[in-house]
Amino acid sequence: MAWGTVTIGGISFRETFTLVDDGGSVKITGQDSHPPQTTAEVHARHLNVLGLRGATVPAVWTDKSVADGFFVVTDASSELTNVAQGAFLTATWSMTLARLGTERDVEFESRVPTIARSTELVGQTPSFWHAPPPATIDYYTGATVPSATVTRTSAEGTVLVYRGIPANVAPRWTCPADGYMAGSPRVLVDGNRIAGVDTPAGSTWEINNGIVQVASGASGRVVVSAWSSGAWHSPTQYVFRASINQLTVPTFTILRNDPEEVTVRLTYTQAPGRVTVDLGLRRGSRYVAGVIKRQSAAELGVVNDGGATMTVVTGGLKQTTADADNNRIVMGSSRTVITSTGPGASISKLSVTSFDFFLGHEVGASPAAGDAFADLLVQYLGTSGDRTRVVRR
Repeated sequence: MAWGTVTIGGISFRETFTLVDDGGSVKITGQDSHPPQTTAEVHARHLNVLGLRGATVPAVWTDKSVADGFFVVTDASSELTNVAQGAFLTATWSMTLARLGTERDVEFESRVPTIARSTELVGQTPSFWHAPPPATIDYYTGATVPSATVTRTSAEGTVLVYRGIPANVAPRWTCPADGYMAGSPRVLVDGNRIAGVDTPAGSTWEINNGIVQVASGASGRVVVSAWSSGAWHSPTQYVFRASINQLTVPTFTILRNDPEEVTVRLTYTQAPGRVTVDLGLRRGSRYVAGVIKRQSAAELGVVNDGGATMTVVTGGLKQTTADADNNRIVMGSSRTVITSTGPGASISKLSVTSFDFFLGHEVGASPAAGDAFADLLVQYLGTSGDRTRVVRR
């Protein structure tokens, strides 16, 4: 028998039992088990049920589509049963969802601050931007409309990024439940998508928004790739550095995990002290934004741990020649930086306790307006966050 599934906040569960819908709330129960699933998948489902508690989520059923819509998870529980040292493993779970409605009943309001980053760069005009899901039906900013758009191809559809959104306006937009999570940034640990901010144990981690992928690499490195031509291309390894020392063996922590933005932290222990690297990724972004922090002043920076030759540009570095996938690495900061352009290209700042940066790619032989390095720089200097909430029509 093929069981149906229910996908709640981007996490899919086997719906093996019942659904009770009283019109105002829905109670669903189900079970994930090994076999047929892997033990890692069952453990992930168990933790994700608990991580969804209190979240506002879309819920989509494969065989009960009449119940699709947006909900608040008011209660969630999961019982993990382990038999014969993992030969048989089950997660029997239950969730209660308070119904908010469908796209006919609710819309979304995105609080996008039009407050520029503090910068040492002269003559740069910040660009404030926002990106709803690919399936967005309408987008409203009142009497003043965004000044431009750029279309970015992601692993989950075409994302339309609105540039030059008006100041002090919270964009409102509408999207069906089955399209809301497309193009959203997500956190994966050992290949399993994670809900909530409780960080599970795992040997590998990844964040991606379908446009940019950031993954754990060897010895504390991170690998940044770009989605182009239907796959992840141009993987680039980066090393974080404090003084002349490469930072290695970090602890991974989830700080924020929402459909509009995720933030994770890498903590590198030193003797004494520690260095943290926070990495943030928004829906629609062409770059990952980061900040390195240390307890006392030192030279802080990011090194491209590869052989690409870079060219100095205002705000950072750009790969001189496109790679085999027609992409170019970009590295930038709001600071005036020290640069190195040869193999092991880097950007850094002397005698600071924090250093902000962005890492990504120019995609394609001729990047579209809005996707060249200069455009990405002013987008980075502009919008620094996004908080989205459901509002009744």
